[in-house]
Amino acid sequence: MPKLKMLLVTEVSKSSEKADTTFYMQNGDKYFRSKIDKNTSKTLKQQMQRLAFGEKGRIAKALQRVLAVSIPKPGKGLSPSNVFMRINDGLVTVNEDLEVTVNYPELQLGNRDDRDTPEGMTVTANSEEHSLTFAHGAEEFGAYAEATDKLYAALYNPVLQRSELYELCTRAETEPVTVSVPSRWEMGDVHVYVFAVSEDGRSSSYSEYLTVS
Repeated sequence: MPKLKMLLVTEVSKSSEKADTTFYMQNGDKYFRSKIDKNTSKTLKQQMQRLAFGEKGRIAKALQRVLAVSIPKPGKGLSPSNVFMRINDGLVTVNEDLEVTVNYPELQLGNRDDRDTPEGMTVTANSEEHSLTFAHGAEEFGAYAEATDKLYAALYNPVLQRSELYELCTRAETEPVTVSVPSRWEMGDVHVYVFAVSEDGRSSSYSEYLTVS
């Protein structure tokens, strides 16, 4: 039987500037697009840049406590959110109609520091139980993939601007793990990322986006 793990943290962010939220599919991936109805920048280029930066900032704020785990060593004078903003440059775009598009499958929550990304992870949804089950295949251990590394799943809901973080298992464990998705969340709005962190929490891997099956 799969193990049940409860959530670790929740982070909330709200914006009063966003309107006309829509989703669309491209090459099998789900994208989020919104049109902003309030902007004080003067030129069109300035408005586009301001909106892209603002949307990325809202995502970073919603993921703030996730990033504190996935980016444990941001560097001198930097916060995990600063690093997130830098490494995801270009993944939030704005067109001339001031529509904001986020490339969620390419969004990066980690900044590799001596840990390998978990291998062979999959996630399956159970709509009736409002849950996700993670399966993790056996890995070869080495200098950057210790058996004691902790594997995490981060869920992000752009509609509600909320995130959840779950500690799943160690790299050595292969038993499926099931987590509960918040009841207010629509299952189709969930974006799933996984990453690894050393046992002492001081180093981490890049994150990987998982397609929910």
